[in-house]
Amino acid sequence: MRHLVQPYQVSQRWLPEIQGLEKYEDGISRGYFYKGKIVPYSITQVVDLRSELTKKIHEKTKPEWQPRGNTVHDCMEQFLRGRSFDPGKYKEWTDALTSYDFWDDWEAIATEYKLLDLKYGIAGTADAIVRNKKDHNRIAIVDLKTKKDKISFGDHKMQIGGYLHLLQQTFPELKINDAYIIYVGKSLVDRQHYDRETCIDCIDLYTGQRRYFINKEEEF
Repeated sequence: MRHLVQPYQVSQRWLPEIQGLEKYEDGISRGYFYKGKIVPYSITQVVDLRSELTKKIHEKTKPEWQPRGNTVHDCMEQFLRGRSFDPGKYKEWTDALTSYDFWDDWEAIATEYKLLDLKYGIAGTADAIVRNKKDHNRIAIVDLKTKKDKISFGDHKMQIGGYLHLLQQTFPELKINDAYIIYVGKSLVDRQHYDRETCIDCIDLYTGQRRYFINKEEEF
């Protein structure tokens, strides 16, 4: 997948982007285009193991959690890019997030970074890719989860595995041994750390689920 993008050099501040890969959302569906063609699948689709009942509940409560999630995600991107932002009624969430001590040690090299697996037709977007401020060779993936108030950790290994797999295909020179899920609620923030061994497990879980998903799709 080297041809998709220029190699990343440690001297660079930002990760090169995959040209021609665009995200779309029309209010009903969302997905990706690559050079004008629809990418068949997304990482979110591949790893979605929710029951039909859970999907209905999530859809019903969407007006509550979607504006919060979209706003806080956008504000995190602007914060990591050094830009101003307006959190509106979600200021307590963004204040907790932007003052978090995690950012004392890590800086972004990519935000809302779009990834592509050409072989299987799968795309996805990593919330942030960061590097350690003292050791620029130490790279990690960050995924943001917003909560209403209380924070509880979830199992997001397959999703993280998808980002890791696509990122390593695109930039094999990167040594990615850490992944972080940052959870932010109203005036609350915490993180879940996946170390090197867990990241390897994440990739294995994702590739196994991808194999099952693609085989199931091909049956039809």
